[in-house]
Amino acid sequence: MKVFLLQDVPGSGKKNQIITASDGYARNFLLPKKLGVEATPKILAKIESQNATADHNRQVALEQAREQAEKLKTVVVDVHVRAGENGRLFGSVTSQEVADGLAAAGYPVDKKKITMPDHIRQAGEYGVDVVLFTGVHAEVKIRVLAAK
Repeated sequence: MKVFLLQDVPGSGKKNQIITASDGYARNFLLPKKLGVEATPKILAKIESQNATADHNRQVALEQAREQAEKLKTVVVDVHVRAGENGRLFGSVTSQEVADGLAAAGYPVDKKKITMPDHIRQAGEYGVDVVLFTGVHAEVKIRVLAAK
């Protein structure tokens, strides 16, 4: 019997996979525990439709990420941080501060998507990497300004 798995089943297969299981295993274990459903033509058509929709959504998100990456290449984010003499900062610039600056500029980005170079502890200009989508990165310039 062909079964479409709704969850990972150790020893049988992964979620969203179609497996061939013995009739007894499918009827007595997989189907009653809602681990899978029988792979009928109707179910297969529904799965194919969902996969097509997911692929389309992924392509749309990829295009949006590429557009946003092009826009972010021209953005310069000013980060105002308390500093002492010679522009030496009290502490260091965090990805949250960069994310807040990007949000203020109209580009909301999750702080976890920002990759900072080693600790920024001096006023000046730096480049940070922002991951917008799998394989889509943008280099954003930040200007660390010392506020006394």
